[in-house]
Amino acid sequence: MNMRPLHPNYHIVYNEKENWFDFSVFNKSILGSVIVARVGKEKAIALDMKFEVREDGFGPYEQWTIEYGPAEKKKGSFTGIIKAYPYFIVFETINHHEIKGKKNKHPYGNPYISFPSFEGEYFEGNCTCLSYKRQAPFNYPIQWKGRVIDSLREGKNSPLIITNMAYETVVLSPMTHFLHGTVSINKYPEQVRCGIPRSVERIEKETSFKTLMVIDTGVNKTMNLWGALLRQEHRVEPIGLREDVLLKYISYWTNAGSAYWYRSIHKTSYENTLKKLVAHHESIGLHFGSYQLDSWWYHKDGDHYTSSIVEWEPKEETTGKNFNSMVTAMARAKTIPMFQKDKLSYVQSILKKPIGCHFKQISKDAIYVNDNREDFLIDHFAMPKNKSVAKDLFKRLFNHPRWALSYVIHDWLSFMNERHAGFRSIQMSEDYFEGLDEACLETPSSNNESGHLSLQFCMTQPHMTLNSVKMQSVTSIRSTSDSNSFFVEGPKRWRWHLYASKMIQALGKYAFYDNRRSGKSSYILPNKYAKFEMIWLGLSCGPIGIGDQLGKENMSLIKKVIKSDGEIIKPDVPAVPLDACYIYNPYDVSSKKGVTVFSYSQMSSNTQDYKVLYLLSFNMNPIRKKVTTTYALKETHHTKAGSYVVYDYFSMTLQVCNEQDLKTYSMKGRKIYYHIGAPIVHGFAYIGDVSKHVCASNQLVEHIDIGPNSVTIDISYIRQPQQSQWVCYSQHKPQRITSDLTEISYEFKEGKLVFDLKNVDLIKDLNKVRIRIEYTAK
Repeated sequence: MNMRPLHPNYHIVYNEKENWFDFSVFNKSILGSVIVARVGKEKAIALDMKFEVREDGFGPYEQWTIEYGPAEKKKGSFTGIIKAYPYFIVFETINHHEIKGKKNKHPYGNPYISFPSFEGEYFEGNCTCLSYKRQAPFNYPIQWKGRVIDSLREGKNSPLIITNMAYETVVLSPMTHFLHGTVSINKYPEQVRCGIPRSVERIEKETSFKTLMVIDTGVNKTMNLWGALLRQEHRVEPIGLREDVLLKYISYWTNAGSAYWYRSIHKTSYENTLKKLVAHHESIGLHFGSYQLDSWWYHKDGDHYTSSIVEWEPKEETTGKNFNSMVTAMARAKTIPMFQKDKLSYVQSILKKPIGCHFKQISKDAIYVNDNREDFLIDHFAMPKNKSVAKDLFKRLFNHPRWALSYVIHDWLSFMNERHAGFRSIQMSEDYFEGLDEACLETPSSNNESGHLSLQFCMTQPHMTLNSVKMQSVTSIRSTSDSNSFFVEGPKRWRWHLYASKMIQALGKYAFYDNRRSGKSSYILPNKYAKFEMIWLGLSCGPIGIGDQLGKENMSLIKKVIKSDGEIIKPDVPAVPLDACYIYNPYDVSSKKGVTVFSYSQMSSNTQDYKVLYLLSFNMNPIRKKVTTTYALKETHHTKAGSYVVYDYFSMTLQVCNEQDLKTYSMKGRKIYYHIGAPIVHGFAYIGDVSKHVCASNQLVEHIDIGPNSVTIDISYIRQPQQSQWVCYSQHKPQRITSDLTEISYEFKEGKLVFDLKNVDLIKDLNKVRIRIEYTAK
């Protein structure tokens, strides 16, 4: 006999008299007090109900199956299913009649069949709610305090994250049909309704739609569980840290905000520009893993960068303007010659590196459309009518015998969503992305560890970002607007990345916030935040695209994020905000609180769970007023009881503390703090090579043994000589430090132990250096 599962964080029970479910989370009315079913605005009537205790791949659950009919005599019967697991609930609707859409309905409005609809006379206050803007600018976070129904904007909020001062957290979103499913907030009447709005072309008979609600303590923990459940539902794996060439190596980008976006060196050709860039990068020892070609390279049906693709091959010349200007109409157009040969294979022969190419909507006059016009729905642009046509189109474009793509940057997804009737069709819109995903998975790429072509998404709206969880080929998603566009830099961009990146990371993808310039530029305003942003980008684990002007690179800064071969040095997981940072809005002129994000590296060690923490604190106040951030290391939920040492990366000082000790840091203007925390074992703590930002990465150290009388560190060999500075904490001065019996000089003062590898030889055939720190036996 099945045992009924416990629901430690919520209460749900069917109220037959009232024809609804009594409901609470954490014994509070955070989402009202009842769950109702509705057809349109009318409350649906339960005609039959069945209760079971069952088990599936998600675990044991309680299931209510309810047959609903409309209150009036009209079509609208459906089956509602509730599956109540210990820490989450899956709601499912199956409509028994075709539902025709209405063109005058808002695409982000209320669902036609609402189940669940969270209602009640009282909604708990003192909550902090987070969702994402439902149109351009893309995944922009929307945050409000009070009741969930106090949202500044009604309609679609997906995903919706609700938490409070105790970090009791609810995440609510579609579980299927992400492109059209909604979590819709109404102020009058007070409701949170889930389902598919009637703005779609039609909802076919027997369409199943699922909504997922996750309920747990801890914002990051709950969002991680939410993402894991979505991946399990759609049978996809999280993307590996180095799954494609974009994620593994630093890359050079020519997109918006970079030095050579619709711009060439000294008004010459793009061919000359790329040749000079490649030669220069080789001469200074800057090894990019790939080069990215933006929208300037292919044939479009107009001169503007929003124009659609006519032929995805290099053209003879391109027309450029200062498209990032707020007054683009006043910018002078200029013609830039392209390449001697109009073949992508020729461009790749110039670069001699893996390439990634920009992609967007196909023109209604594209050569691919004219070949089989009946296979496409023609609107503002052309869209494949089904998955088979979409897959064939993408395979034709992305496969070529003379060149090989490593990744495709699919841009302008929000633009496409708002300008084509095909995205009102549930089937056609989903077919587009499924065909795209399958085409990439079946296109080989030897440069990617996955073995197939990968996708990078840009300009996604939140529902498209959610839909990427179904797509194994999508590895990275841009969390913000274009670089240097409309003056969105500094704190506003940081807030965007802070919250949008968490959603992207929970889905199993990696977030990035467009190209960065490490140094000064003659063309664009200087990046005042390069020092800070390079740290955060490395901790975020996503792509790092450099857009520097030739000769303007800040090599000392770039070297802090990469190994000598260009491999990005990463922690084990992407950095996320401390849970406390979700409670308030740091991007507010009245804000007095800063932000701290964290990540970690778990060392291979004889000491169980030896984790080195990285904590980056910064000021997001839009007018840069003085703020403070206060935290204890235990708030990362990756510490154990005992003593820790905290290394200040910029002041190069050490401080011993307990994992529960609160520390407060004040920041005004551009002041930032970067701290590395490590547990003290046998009087020793490993900080790492502080010439790198992620100083204790497993890419730098293979193993560490900490004993009472000695410490052994196996350091991964860096093939080309680079400056390194290894820092540790030691309660006692070592007797000696050796490498293969060769003594290493070191400095020791007040517990800080420093040494380098300038005169250390590689252990033969092992590609590593073994360091032994010995103490006098006591």
